[in-house]
Amino acid sequence: MNILRSTRLHCDSFYVIGEIQGVNDEAVVNYRDHLTTQEIMKEAKKEEIVYRSLEPGMSEALVKCIRSVYGDSYPLTEFYDPDCIESLIKQKLLYSEVAINQDGEIIANLSTQLEKVGDRTADASAGMVAAPFRGYGTILQLGMRMVSVYEELGLCGVQLYSITLHTITQKLIADGGGILTGVLPAHFPKGTTADGFKGASGRVGVVSFYMPLKKLPSRSVYVPLEYKEQICNIYKQVKCDREVLRPSKDKLATDSIYEITSYNQTGVIHMRLDRVGSDTGNVLNFLDATAFENASEVDYLDIPLNDSACGFAVDLARAKGFVYGNLILERGNTDRLRLQKLDNSTFLPENMQLTSEAAKSFLNLILKEIDSQ
Repeated sequence: MNILRSTRLHCDSFYVIGEIQGVNDEAVVNYRDHLTTQEIMKEAKKEEIVYRSLEPGMSEALVKCIRSVYGDSYPLTEFYDPDCIESLIKQKLLYSEVAINQDGEIIANLSTQLEKVGDRTADASAGMVAAPFRGYGTILQLGMRMVSVYEELGLCGVQLYSITLHTITQKLIADGGGILTGVLPAHFPKGTTADGFKGASGRVGVVSFYMPLKKLPSRSVYVPLEYKEQICNIYKQVKCDREVLRPSKDKLATDSIYEITSYNQTGVIHMRLDRVGSDTGNVLNFLDATAFENASEVDYLDIPLNDSACGFAVDLARAKGFVYGNLILERGNTDRLRLQKLDNSTFLPENMQLTSEAAKSFLNLILKEIDSQ
């Protein structure tokens, strides 16, 4: 069994405005248009702030910044581990832009994380500003610096996850050109909070968006019938060149290829299928056993849409209680359908703040699938 080093499933997006501005110039302009002259003047903070890229040796300072914002409640536990941060930087999987005050402390951060080196899309994460420095354009500056990172990595787009404790970032992402790809109602553990926002009972959900940067490569994809309407609608909005084919078991491989990771501290198990095989049923049994052993509350299964047998995997997974999650574009030279298995007793749909009818429609689809099982 291959263990995935660290799958970037998450983005808290409490202060994700910088992430939006970092991926879309129009969003930067829109933001500036909303600033009054007085607010722009306010950005000239008395204390000089220096902006730079996160480098090896700065990880402990980043951890200190995260604790100043979230205490011990930040869901991405690797950001509390300096050694893990150092490793991700050296593996070229983590790219961060930081703001530093006159005392040499990191007071703001904005990160981009690759699932694997060479991917054409990445996940935005860890966008945050220490409370005393909010409102001075700090995250805007980090977002503008992140544009260069996206260009250097040759990214076609960025995946964003907006937490449903509030509606601020959902609106900002949508206004900046973000395309909604799904809802993960129980993504973060119970107790996830941040300064200035009311917590929720049960686990905390996220809305998934894709922010396009440039045209995606042309691909042929096999789209499962159960979710054809949702997936094709996303493709239409992204304006990507996708030849949509009907799944078939005619060329089913013998052995599956997969990676699995347990995030014990957040109660999540994630499996990434890279090839569907005749043994996929047994692979999903192994996923169930791993979830039981680790007492997970949410299981994610990513299915590759370049595999003609993806429909076979979807059928097996739905029989085990998996439902729609979101679509992840251009990972490992294909798009991936993420299914999720969750107990609706672990979250309260009425506590999820959703801004768009599309987000509500995805949530209704998910709840309907859960209820029908």
